Amino acid sequence: MKLRLLLTCLVLTFLAPSIFAKEKPGMDVVRAAKLASDFLAGRGAGDTYIVSVAIDEGAIISGQPTWVAKWSKPIVSDGSTEVGVRVKGDGTIVRLVEGKGSRSTRPPAALDIR
Repeated sequence: MKLRLLLTCLVLTFLAPSIFAKEKPGMDVVRAAKLASDFLAGRGAGDTYIVSVAIDEGAIISGQPTWVAKWSKPIVSDGSTEVGVRVKGDGTIVRLVEGKGSRSTRPPAALDIR
């Protein structure tokens, strides 16, 4: 019984750090905020601004932490209500649309926003 308890404690000692370890985001918050701000400016959203930028620990499958920037008010265009963006570590921006998602796979510098 004591041996089993000792082995369990030993295994948990070595496994716990890898189970609870958090991965560092691919970019810092300042760069993520700048990309989100540039994207918002390109949308021509007028008086809409960023109200928050927060880390999202990642999807269940990918496990990659990303930054989420939310707008001060929704941007409605083409029947979609955009509430912010997700900025991935590689600079990819994904629009956050209420009720569905819309993905942009090109880096922000290559986005053609009119």
